[in-house]
Amino acid sequence: MNEILLYVGIFAAVMIGALILAATVKMREVKGAQSWSTTIGRVTRSDVRAQKRRDMDNRERTQSIPAVEYEYTVNGKRFTGARISLAETIPESEIESILNRYPLGKEVTVYYNPANPRQAVLERDLPVDFGKGLTGAVAVVGGGAVLVLLTLAKVPEFLSPLLPNPENALFVTLSGGLGLFLLVFGFVQERQALAAQTWQSTQGTVVASEVRSFTQWKDGIKRQLYTPGITYRFTVNTHEYISDRYSLGVETGWSTPQFAEEKVAEYPPRSPVTVYYNPKAPAESVLDRRFSGGWMVWALAFGLLVLALVSAGVF
Repeated sequence: MNEILLYVGIFAAVMIGALILAATVKMREVKGAQSWSTTIGRVTRSDVRAQKRRDMDNRERTQSIPAVEYEYTVNGKRFTGARISLAETIPESEIESILNRYPLGKEVTVYYNPANPRQAVLERDLPVDFGKGLTGAVAVVGGGAVLVLLTLAKVPEFLSPLLPNPENALFVTLSGGLGLFLLVFGFVQERQALAAQTWQSTQGTVVASEVRSFTQWKDGIKRQLYTPGITYRFTVNTHEYISDRYSLGVETGWSTPQFAEEKVAEYPPRSPVTVYYNPKAPAESVLDRRFSGGWMVWALAFGLLVLALVSAGVF
C-alpha cells in the first residue's frame, strides 16, 4: 500500500512540475513579445491546409489547420510571416474564427522582434483559454492524484468493517473506483455522441484510402496493428477542409490487416462521401456519427463494478 501511494505521489509531482515548467516558458515568451515593435502588413493567404502528424503510437494523422500568411516591411525590407499567435497549436474549434479575423487582403498589425524581424506574429497576447487549460490540466493531474491517494489511504479502512470479506477492501476500492470512473466516462461519451447527431452534413470526396500500420506496446509486448486511413475533403463556407477522422471515439486497431482492408474497400479514392461536421467548428468532422467502441467502455465499467461486489462478498 505504501509503495502504491509513493508512486502515485511521485507521478503527480513530476507531471505538475512539467506543466508548471511549460507554462513558465510560455509566459516568458509572451512577456518578451510585449516589447516587440509593430508595423502594418497585409494578409496574402487565408485558407485551410492539411497537416500530417503522428500520435503517441506513431499513427499518421491528417487534420486541417488555418493557413494565414502576411507580408510586412521593416526598414525598407519586405518579410513574409505565417505565425498567427504564440500558441503552440491551434484547436480545430478556432479555425473558422481565425479565418474570419484575417481574410485575404486585410490590412493587419504585425508584431515583430526588432532583433530578428523574421520573427513575427499577428497576436502577441497569452493564447486564448491558456489559463483555463493550465488550471484544468493541473486540477486533473493534481486533483486526480490527491483523490487516488485519499481513496487508497482512507476508503479501504472505512469499508473493511462493512464488508462480508474485509480482507478484500483494497481490491474492492480499486476495482469499484475504476468502474465508477469508466461509468462517468461512458456518460460523457454518450453525450458527445448525442450532440453529434445534430451535426450538419455535406458532400465530400475521398482523397486517399489506405491501410495504415502502427506499433503498440502492451504489457511489454510489441504488437503490429492495422487501421483504415480514409482521408477526405469537403467545403463549408467557401473553406475546404481535409480530415481522416472516420468516427467518434477511440480508433480501433486490428492485429491483421483484413478488417482494415474491408473498410478501405468501401471508400475508394475520388468516391463521394457524406461528411458530418460540427456547424460551430467545421474542421471537426466524421464519416460515421456512431460512437465506435462505446459498448466496450460500458461493458468494462459494469464488469469492474460486478467484480467489486463479488470480491466484497455481497453476492
